[in-house]
Amino acid sequence: MVEPVVEELKNGIRVVLEQEEVNEQKIPFFPHTVQDLPLAIRFAEQKEDFLSKSESWGLRYVTAMWLSLICMIPFDLARFDEPDVPSESLIANRLDRIGKSYLAYPGIERESAAMLLARLYMRTDMLSRVPNHIDWAVQRIQQGANTFEVIGIMHIAAIMMKAGGAGLVLPCIDRFRGLIEVLGSTDTSTNLLTRNLTKDTIVRKYRIKLIVRLAMCELPGKPRRVNIQNRALVLPVTGVEMENEYMDSEYDEAIPESIEEVIEQLINGVQDQDTAVRYSSAKGIARVASRLPEAFSDEIVDAVAALFSIHGTSVNDNTLDLPPAAEMIWHGACLSYAELARCGMVSASRVKDVVGWICKASHIVRSMEYSASHTNIIQALSFDVRKGAHSVGSSVRDSASYVLWALVRAQSVEILSPYLLEVAVNSINTSLFDREVHVRRAASAAYQEAVGRTGVIPHGIDVLRATDFYAVSIRRNAFLVAAPQVAVFAEYQQPIIEHILKTTLRHWDPKMRILGSQALRVVCDVDLGALGPRVVLELSSRLRSIDTNEVHGALLSIAEISKAFKERGYEDERLQCFKQLSLLPSTTFQKFRGEMIVEASCYLIAESISLTAVNLAPGDNAPDWRYIILDNGLKHQSEAVQTAASAALSVISGFMDCAKEVQAFVQEFQAKNASPVTQSSISQVLGALAYDKFDNGMLDAIDCLVGGLTKSAKPRGLHAHYLLWNSEGYMRLFLQGSETIPSTQEGTLDLGLTSILGLAGKGAEKLKNVERITAAMKVVVDFIALAPTASSASKYVESFLGHRFPRVGADTAEALYLLTQTQDLEESDELEALLLQTTWINIDEQTRGEKAKEVVALLHAVIGE
Repeated sequence: MVEPVVEELKNGIRVVLEQEEVNEQKIPFFPHTVQDLPLAIRFAEQKEDFLSKSESWGLRYVTAMWLSLICMIPFDLARFDEPDVPSESLIANRLDRIGKSYLAYPGIERESAAMLLARLYMRTDMLSRVPNHIDWAVQRIQQGANTFEVIGIMHIAAIMMKAGGAGLVLPCIDRFRGLIEVLGSTDTSTNLLTRNLTKDTIVRKYRIKLIVRLAMCELPGKPRRVNIQNRALVLPVTGVEMENEYMDSEYDEAIPESIEEVIEQLINGVQDQDTAVRYSSAKGIARVASRLPEAFSDEIVDAVAALFSIHGTSVNDNTLDLPPAAEMIWHGACLSYAELARCGMVSASRVKDVVGWICKASHIVRSMEYSASHTNIIQALSFDVRKGAHSVGSSVRDSASYVLWALVRAQSVEILSPYLLEVAVNSINTSLFDREVHVRRAASAAYQEAVGRTGVIPHGIDVLRATDFYAVSIRRNAFLVAAPQVAVFAEYQQPIIEHILKTTLRHWDPKMRILGSQALRVVCDVDLGALGPRVVLELSSRLRSIDTNEVHGALLSIAEISKAFKERGYEDERLQCFKQLSLLPSTTFQKFRGEMIVEASCYLIAESISLTAVNLAPGDNAPDWRYIILDNGLKHQSEAVQTAASAALSVISGFMDCAKEVQAFVQEFQAKNASPVTQSSISQVLGALAYDKFDNGMLDAIDCLVGGLTKSAKPRGLHAHYLLWNSEGYMRLFLQGSETIPSTQEGTLDLGLTSILGLAGKGAEKLKNVERITAAMKVVVDFIALAPTASSASKYVESFLGHRFPRVGADTAEALYLLTQTQDLEESDELEALLLQTTWINIDEQTRGEKAKEVVALLHAVIGE
């Protein structure tokens, strides 16, 4: 084609695609008269070479969509054929050939080709050729069609079943079943790409669609009429609902025997490993159930309920021992429940079972006389199973909220009234304390729907204001702001506390346990005198647990409650919190992840210790705080543990003189074999002691700290090569400014810094990443401040000032100017003037190089080379 014509064609195609992307499909506005059909076909055939190019995907898409529109003209296609032409030249065959040639492409042109072929075979004059098309599809799959072509073939069948209906499908139903069986075969061809089509997610998804649509063609034509009770919102003030039309008609239709197999395949589909397949299967179950009598749909609900019992055996504390693989099954079951409920397929007799599986088992559930199989389980709203370093189950909790949302939309208030409080409480707990934002939002939406549809939720509007979409979007806000606002209502207070104690404080994520302990404090603040001691008593029994997470959560929570006691002046209760620490076995500190226990214990000491606690005799259940702080906290290599121990000892130093401890610290700091970790910990604690209350060996502490900074201090470089580089604080200090690097052995320092300087300065002109160049430049400029490396670093500066990227030169000049201002360099006025007056970002590269040489010469003069 001529180049200008091609460009104009591409521009037109681009406009069409952009219109579809932002608005809707514009193909119906294409010309679609009788005269356009041969024109479009001729273009697709004559420009086949051009259309086959990879960059012509947009043109292929538009061409196929245009043909799919034109082929719907209400005239027999045979009327457009010339007499005595070979069969391959017939209009129908030409359209068929064009469509099939696009099926193997991976892009959207495959979708338009599927639409073309589906519309072609749905024509009344083409219905006789539908069996041949299905036979061709089966043959192509068996011969080794690639996955993209198989997806296109399935797309054609799906469109034909949906738009053609029973009139098109039933005459060829056996052939359609054969196509579905081939797609489900584990060995369809010798082609490695399609030997097992069931491994492809899209293939499995389309296969489920075909199964459902084939079943819909076999079943009675109209869905069973059901009573969707809560479609109308409750009218404000009056509480009157709009009447719903209900048709209590007999539903007595013959059910095909194949439907049982369809249900079995859909039940297997909701257990699939991919969400898309599970969701498609769940929607299919609801659609099939809507065409069946109520007794049959109840059996489907029971079959879905049986999925919850596949994994896990009951254990104590109302939980199930579930493997991570249970997530897929529970998610599929919840989606199926939700779709069934949304379509009104969950009868009143099954609502109790659905709520029993979805809501967390609690004292409210047991009071409703649930069956034994439902009381000793961990339910979908609390599904969170640890898997390695993370957990699975957020999709289950999300879909469980979807179930509650669907139930309150479809069921009447009379049916739901025994369970509404349980639904509300569990929705609120999930919306406040779930780890994932999408789950919190989903639970909030379910609660909002329950409030709006029923109008009988206790304090519904007030609670909804505190737990709306935006309030629960930020986890910290949900835990610490929204939770206490809800806890002021008696119906929610105790369930919130129980959820925090049983779920949040045992969570696998330490951040959740920290937030949970803080949330427990602000919730107990509502009635601290009554709630605080009771919560502490329950938490104290967990300190001997073998589960590190449980012990950690208990320690944090007792510390937070103690903090609340301190703010309110409840000294006796605060002392009891301190005594609880004596229940903690000393071996807990040496367990795996024991640093969390040490840190939390130090935090508890800092919040609960008082003058009375310090003076407790050993026989008064006094915990050994010296062992926790001095032997475990300050000697730990974790900086967080050291900080917590320092804070605890700082509080203690306000109640007693710690001069003896300070003397021991000084001796340990000055020991020849003292490690940098030990010295860092001691330095931190010496700087944190309360010297305004007691002497606490202040002079000894000052002498020790100052002595560690003088030039005469003994070198510590022997440890640098294996300790300092593993310290996050040291690395941060190094990157912020090389001039603050601590001294080390003479010679070793020069060698180490020179090596680092070479890594940062060499090859700057070859780098292409501006951020990387800028980071290297900052290191080089910082090294100018160090006497051993000033001369070498100044030589590298020239390559940065004269860099081909003007921004690098400007940033280097700015960094050098700041260096002259902070390092008190003598006779640097001329250098500063040159750096300021040169417009580094606007001058050409040659001039920038000349200016860079001038700067380096002045820099050498300033540093005294």
